[in-house]
Amino acid sequence: MSKINELVATLNAITDKNIFEIYIPSLKRTVKFRPLTAKQQRAFYTCVNEKTVFNTQFILTTFNIIKGCCTESNLIPVFNIFDRAAILIALRVNTLGNLITVLKDEQEFTVDLTDCLQQFKSLELPICKDIAVQNILINLQIPTLLEQYELEKELRDKEIDTMPFSSLLEDIITGEVCKLIKEINIEQVAVGYKNLNFKDKATVVESLPASIVFELQDFAQNVNTKLSECLTCPVKDNDTIAFDITVDFFLDR
Repeated sequence: MSKINELVATLNAITDKNIFEIYIPSLKRTVKFRPLTAKQQRAFYTCVNEKTVFNTQFILTTFNIIKGCCTESNLIPVFNIFDRAAILIALRVNTLGNLITVLKDEQEFTVDLTDCLQQFKSLELPICKDIAVQNILINLQIPTLLEQYELEKELRDKEIDTMPFSSLLEDIITGEVCKLIKEINIEQVAVGYKNLNFKDKATVVESLPASIVFELQDFAQNVNTKLSECLTCPVKDNDTIAFDITVDFFLDR
């Protein structure tokens, strides 16, 4: 057993020597990350047959991988979904290389992910303006990596593929809105929204005035549009092509 422990310690030491830097958009600086281990890479195969539309298992898996690879553990609650995208792309490049094949209009294109990573360095994140209606003030935020994980872990870490489409759509919209709220203030008093579990957060969101929810949905669309732009790379003839970060992203060269 001692020899095994010594061997594992040696391998871990080698991994630490191969630490590399990833640019984090929200911090506007680089953070050091360990490369993926074989165990972490193998974890992606647990997501291959995922049936839910939420990609819950993939979200949980990638959160644990980012947490395991980041050398500054105190930053995990700070990272947002734009940081998540930058980190996952960089981890993929470090593990499988910078080129991927993307299908567009039934034609295959080879995309260089380093072009995508470069875009993060000049990225201007969406502005989180407050929403005020009557005596209610909503402080907005870009969804965080941790809250994305906690929502999936609390509400969706189970089989829900039998849910009717209308219920799925409602669940998606409510979940997206929940993650956008940092705090709710009523008559200038904070209600402690951030300390609620996501089931209770959903109940609060459903009780908000419709005008506030529509503004929250507009902000969500702005965030999602900006994130989609980050997952776009140039191809020939001044064209661009978009890709998704899914489990296949980490399994195919």
